[in-house]
Amino acid sequence: MQLAKTGIENLHFTAQKPTSINTQFSMGEVKVVDEEKIKNIIDLFR
Repeated sequence: MQLAKTGIENLHFTAQKPTSINTQFSMGEVKVVDEEKIKNIIDLFR
C-alpha cells in the first residue's frame, strides 16, 4: 500500500528465476517467469 501512495507511474523489475536447465545454444541457464515475485509486487499496490 505504501508503494501505491507514492504516485509512481512506472515500475521496472526483473521477474525471472533460474532453472537447472542448460542448453547448448544459450549462455548459461534457462530462465522462467517468477510468478510469485510478480504476485508479490502486484500486492504492493493493493
